[in-house]
Amino acid sequence: MQHILLIEDDALIALGLSTTLQRQGYRVSHAINGQEGVDIYHRDRADLVITDLNMPVMDGYAVIRTLREESPEIKIIVAAGVDRTTVEDCLRSMGITSILTKPIGPTKFLNTVREALDVGLVPDHV
Repeated sequence: MQHILLIEDDALIALGLSTTLQRQGYRVSHAINGQEGVDIYHRDRADLVITDLNMPVMDGYAVIRTLREESPEIKIIVAAGVDRTTVEDCLRSMGITSILTKPIGPTKFLNTVREALDVGLVPDHV
C-alpha cells in the first residue's frame, strides 16, 4: 500500500483529501503544519508528500527545502490556494512534481496523485 503524507492546516480540506485518498486504497498520514509533517516523514517515509504552502510553524517552502535536502528523489505535490503563476517558477526550481490550485476537484486530484506515483514527474501539471 502506497503511503501519502498530507501536510494541510485546514481541517476540512485535510479531511476531504484524506478521505478521497483512503477510499482509493492509499495509506494517509496527516500533519497540521510543516514541522509536524517533517517529523512524521522522519518516522515514516512516504511515497508522496502533498503540502500546502501557507501554514503555521513551518511553511510549505521550508518543508520542500528540508525534504529535498534529505530525500532528493521524494515526489512532492503542492496543493495551495495561491495564484499558480506567482509561485510556479519558484516551485519548479525546487523540483516540485506538480502544482494543484485549491479548490481541487476529486478527479483532477486523484489523477495527479496517480501520475506522480506512477511516473514521478507530471509535466502537464507543472
